[in-house]
Amino acid sequence: MQKLTTRAIEAARPDSSKKDIYLRDGDGLELRVLPSGKKVWQFRYTFSGKRRVLTFGDYAVCSLREARLRAQDARKFLSIGQDPADEIKTKVVKHAAPLNNSPSPRQAEAANADGFPEPTHRLIDLMLAYAQWKEESGKPAYAHDVRNNTRLYLKENAPDLAIKPASECTSEDIAALLRPIHERGKLRTTGKLRSILSAAFQTALQAPYHPAIPKNLLGFNVKSNPVLAIPAIHTEPREHVLTQAELGQYASAVLAGTGITYYCLALSLFAGGQRPTQVSRIREEDYSKNESILLIKDPKGKRSKPRLHYLPLGNFATQLIAQWHMPGSLLKNPIWFSVDGDTVMESTSLSHQCKRIQKTFGLEPFEMRDIRRTVETEMARLGFSKDLRAHLLSHGLGGIQDRHYDRYDRIDEKREALEKWEKYLLELMEPYHNKQA
Repeated sequence: MQKLTTRAIEAARPDSSKKDIYLRDGDGLELRVLPSGKKVWQFRYTFSGKRRVLTFGDYAVCSLREARLRAQDARKFLSIGQDPADEIKTKVVKHAAPLNNSPSPRQAEAANADGFPEPTHRLIDLMLAYAQWKEESGKPAYAHDVRNNTRLYLKENAPDLAIKPASECTSEDIAALLRPIHERGKLRTTGKLRSILSAAFQTALQAPYHPAIPKNLLGFNVKSNPVLAIPAIHTEPREHVLTQAELGQYASAVLAGTGITYYCLALSLFAGGQRPTQVSRIREEDYSKNESILLIKDPKGKRSKPRLHYLPLGNFATQLIAQWHMPGSLLKNPIWFSVDGDTVMESTSLSHQCKRIQKTFGLEPFEMRDIRRTVETEMARLGFSKDLRAHLLSHGLGGIQDRHYDRYDRIDEKREALEKWEKYLLELMEPYHNKQA
């Protein structure tokens, strides 16, 4: 039997038939994927002639490695004639106890088979329920950020806070979580985590009274938002832009590379500086071959549904897509920039590729988001109006301007602009293209 991998677990999605899915790692260990999207570790075994199932906990708080270690412990107990359910429950309850080793009566009463408080009331469950709601509301990229921050900063760095009932979390708890991140100089990360936590608590606070908030966000009994006492983290906006020479070298590098990360970065650039994470989600049905129009779904901002951002591509970008669709290409279906056609690539794959390009070609360090700022700066240099730049880059559009935007709004003007942008990029990369050929 093939062993599970973290990538396979992350890619697992609920079944359309609303039935549970079981991903087996072998020797009794399996991951149960519920229709809600929740992923729970289980260990199947036989004791005293009866088939039994032991729950190890949610994947959000129990990694693949941890689940395998727990399964290994369970097998050791079976080998000496003991029921692992009794032994592991005792062991995990001790591990999950608060630092003062005196759990409250409520926590002790709420402990379940995995030794954690009731799994619908913990802070980590609030965060995951909030992420699921955001994903179902058309904001998959933001939901992915919520899950990543939850796993990295709650599960891995603050497990005691992760399993604390959400209703008992205090401002001091949140400050203690944020302080070490802030002390490492990660101000933007601190501010982002603070914002995510505040939004999740605010959602739980409003859930009993807001009909649009789903039922899985009810029952947390949150009476106040503990994050509000913590001041917002101020960060200076980045102003870094690449020089024309650096932009030309970067453009040449992404075109010279082979692989879906290179393809994604190249299309993001030649399509007018689109956000690579949004481009990475493009599906086959999002592209009209006959019209050379690309649809990008932009979930940014407070809109309830992603904004449909239509881009009439220039000749060069159209040729790139045609080339990538040739037999033997790495492009997949339905999701283009995917290893299997179904799994959206991690945003870190794109940022890491961007860093590798800088190192390989000796470019001054920059962040992936600096490319977008550079594109808008160069478009202004080319004489593109502020309004046209907003329509090309899908930002700063609101109110009537946003509501009445459709597929053919300013289509000729945008196509002419993108063809001009392509020509400009090709001129910038000419000195470097020949060197890399």
